[in-house]
Amino acid sequence: MTRNGRIRTVLVTGASGFVGSHVVKALLDEGYNVVGTARPGPKAEHMKKACLTYGSERFRVVEVNDIFKDTLPADTWKGVDALIHVATPLTGPGLGKTPIEEVVNSSIDGTLNIVKQAYQAGVRTIIVTGSISAVVPNDEEEVREYYGNEVWNPITKEEALSKNDFVSIYVASKKLAEQAIWEWADSVVKDDNINHVDVDVTILHPPLIFGPYQPAAEFFLVTPETHSTNRHLYELINPSGNYPFLALWIDVRDVAKAHVRALGNGTNSTGGLKGGDRKRIIIGAPYDFDFKEAVKILEEKRPELKTQGRIISKEVPVVKVKHLGCDMKRVEEVLGMKEKEFITVEKMLLDTIDDYLAYERKWIKQGSI
Repeated sequence: MTRNGRIRTVLVTGASGFVGSHVVKALLDEGYNVVGTARPGPKAEHMKKACLTYGSERFRVVEVNDIFKDTLPADTWKGVDALIHVATPLTGPGLGKTPIEEVVNSSIDGTLNIVKQAYQAGVRTIIVTGSISAVVPNDEEEVREYYGNEVWNPITKEEALSKNDFVSIYVASKKLAEQAIWEWADSVVKDDNINHVDVDVTILHPPLIFGPYQPAAEFFLVTPETHSTNRHLYELINPSGNYPFLALWIDVRDVAKAHVRALGNGTNSTGGLKGGDRKRIIIGAPYDFDFKEAVKILEEKRPELKTQGRIISKEVPVVKVKHLGCDMKRVEEVLGMKEKEFITVEKMLLDTIDDYLAYERKWIKQGSI
């Protein structure tokens, strides 16, 4: 599993982002040492300051101009036992600035770039943040109540490029990058001459990710314009806002926990599980995200928002599937996470909205709104 049989140090890409910063905190809180990658400048500096309490021996930042193209300095990997690859090229409102025509190839090549570097450095435990979009078809009318680990979104690269919208591009990029990882892992196993699987890969597939922000995240340093997927929740305290386009969700803290738990499973990915199953884990909150109920929670638990006329006023849309149906037995088997452990809708919603209200006070003070 590692070079010394025990994972102590984990390299995390995208460590300054919404999900990555939570993964970093979860790892540090569980006693792991962390090497986090970030772009030089404000992101890296802010992350260093945010994690000072853990000490330089437990957390260090590696500055990388482009994680999808660059080769990391050799000493980056010194002592590293596992890779958690969170970073992904993004485009679209509040998401990222990668040119839309470059997203798919950047996602595929960039993922293989960091994974191969890790493997060449002796890292054998690799966890990648995938997306339910690689599984669920784009058409929300086709959303099912349950998805098995064998299901793939049928979208092709050509179809995504012809549509030329950031959603289709993102979906294709996540699907094709994942397929490239499994193809690479299969080739490693095929070329292995020591009669055991030589690499342990886990790919996690969460749906829409909501929840509060970590101080190490860079999103709110300058502007309230970049919200990640949380922008869908922020709309709930805008009277003219729109409801989320899907009710398939998970709290970011549970996503981070899943990444950490994946480190503790010694079963190999491509041949070690019964029947040769890969560790392709679809994971979502087991609770319904009922939009009408969410509005009711805000009105009752944060009555000042209702008094201020801030609650969304649009008619609640009809949603057929209100949570991601996934194989919770499989989730518990691989990650050790039981249904009762997952964060509830109310906690997720109130923690996130409270975070936004605190950030709004900062934005007003700095003149951003």
